[in-house]
Amino acid sequence: MLEGATIKLNTLFKTLSGKKTHLQNGQMTDSNAIMAFMKKLTVLFVCLIIFLFLWGCQRKANLTLLVTKGSTQLTQLYLQNDSKYQVDVVIGADPLVAGFSSREYDAIIAPLNLGVKLFQSSSDYRLGAIVVWGNYYLASREGQLSSWDDLNSQEVVIFGQGQMPDIICRYLFDQLQLQPEITYVDSTQTSASLCMANAERIVLVAEPSLSLLMQEYPDMRVLDVQEKYRDYTGNQSFPQAGVFYRGDLEMSLVEQLLTDLEASIASVNADPEEAAELAFDLGMNFPIDVLSGAISRSNLRFESASIAKTSIEEFLNIILEFSPSLIGGSLPDDEFYGE
Repeated sequence: MLEGATIKLNTLFKTLSGKKTHLQNGQMTDSNAIMAFMKKLTVLFVCLIIFLFLWGCQRKANLTLLVTKGSTQLTQLYLQNDSKYQVDVVIGADPLVAGFSSREYDAIIAPLNLGVKLFQSSSDYRLGAIVVWGNYYLASREGQLSSWDDLNSQEVVIFGQGQMPDIICRYLFDQLQLQPEITYVDSTQTSASLCMANAERIVLVAEPSLSLLMQEYPDMRVLDVQEKYRDYTGNQSFPQAGVFYRGDLEMSLVEQLLTDLEASIASVNADPEEAAELAFDLGMNFPIDVLSGAISRSNLRFESASIAKTSIEEFLNIILEFSPSLIGGSLPDDEFYGE
């Protein structure tokens, strides 16, 4: 439609240019000819208005999305590769907090606890869907790690004190009545580095750090945190990250976003190798086989907020037991589940 309006404008400009020449040469002096010229000028003006309107609508159709590097980035690869979306990829939580506060983005893919906490304070971003269902693993190169019971009285390196990975592990340790000696570090990258430096050390890591370790040490000993969480809660896993959309976003655009994101996750899971190649092309600086392994172990799954609500509230209640401030001290109200 926009192309048609452009062609119409070009045609009218050429026609009017010719008429203008005739007027200057004194060949167009009768009133009928002047009226005809004025009609064409009016049509040109109307077409110009339509052209500008369509151009504005076309620009407005682009959705802006903020996402962090890691498993969350893997969920939206096919959106990042689509001209309808403008995607900014950042590192760490600070840019996410800034994004929620500025309301600059139409949507943000972020950890569930962060979206809840900011909603409890002042954010008007609603949860559209959960997209990552846990990517945490306990791992060691040569340490005693054949079962969870092996953790008792051993040192375990955990990243993110007081944050989601720490809470999940402490919850499971309580359920299993284990008392490991916990050492905290700042990030999964630091955990992975300590594992590389000491073959006996047991560490908690997240994807894609685990896949990077397994490329270097194929015989890594690994315990699946999500699997043990499922054993004790009956839920398939815990809701780690979701997509949040700005409260004033038009519902047609919300539906477009959620439909496209669900399709992206389905495509990523259907062909991890192809998705890994795309991720590499889009700037994820890991070997393709590492990215492929990370996809397989990141538990990427789209589940709308309304369907996932029970699992979400059960998980948030666990967080409230261990660290209430992490989600603002209480469960969010129904308005939070915007989908």
